[in-house]
Amino acid sequence: MEEIRKRQFKEMLSALTGDGLLSLAEAAKLLKVSESYLMGLIRRGKVKAFKIDDQWLVHLHWVEDFKDEVRQYIEEELKARPAISSRWVKKIDQQRHPMNVALIFSI
Repeated sequence: MEEIRKRQFKEMLSALTGDGLLSLAEAAKLLKVSESYLMGLIRRGKVKAFKIDDQWLVHLHWVEDFKDEVRQYIEEELKARPAISSRWVKKIDQQRHPMNVALIFSI
């Protein structure tokens, strides 16, 4: 019964505001995160959302905006750091490993 009520509620809101409204579960699935993690992002102001009655709603544009911000942040971080620094590479002890050159990469 509760699912029917939520679906009707969402249909009513979509009729008023247009397509693109997502429930918390739908937005979390789209972002590939849990609902609790998404709620944390909402509480910290990273993702826009609003609550009507007991249901949180997120607009598709807001989800896309958040994804763009994350993508831009990652690109900036990758540009700011050299491809491989010696901090992330270490030589393996040749006594234990007879190969001449061996490297371990850790990220």
